Amino acid sequence: MPPEHPVEQYQERLQAQMRLSEKRAAMMIVSVLIATLTYQATLNPPGGFWQDNQNGTAGTAIKAQDDGAYNNFVKCNAVGLFASLATILLLTSATTIKHPIMIWGLMLIMWVSVFCVALSFVFGLQLIAAQTMTKTLTVFLLSCMGLLAILLILHAMIGLRKLESWVQKKMSCGASNTQ
Repeated sequence: MPPEHPVEQYQERLQAQMRLSEKRAAMMIVSVLIATLTYQATLNPPGGFWQDNQNGTAGTAIKAQDDGAYNNFVKCNAVGLFASLATILLLTSATTIKHPIMIWGLMLIMWVSVFCVALSFVFGLQLIAAQTMTKTLTVFLLSCMGLLAILLILHAMIGLRKLESWVQKKMSCGASNTQ
């Protein structure tokens, strides 16, 4: 039941703004950390770089010869980096944080970023782990990724329901204003 006293309404709005501000700050910190992590992983890939031209081309990643895992590592790392950068840019825009639904969208982008960083970690481990451990690690880590995927889907479903109710609320407000 919404408060009827103007002071209570003001306090409730102020508390909602504070919660949004706290979420924004937390998302900014996590996004900056993910951007830093993925940037560093690009500059220092699993296995390192060739130092001379005797075994490979100097300055290229040693594990780049393993096309599958290395390409997957680079792709996931890049998506994680750019998703976190998009979050940072959107968070610095004042218009994106005025509505809780926008915060949900930013959180969804962050989920994608975290998911890609986790996948990048799995592929990085595949590149540097001993052959005997690769299958065991892959099964375990992909199981963890499955759990993350389920959480992502649940979060998306909850967000879509919130979006639906927000749109219905806006439409009902618009219909009552035109009468």
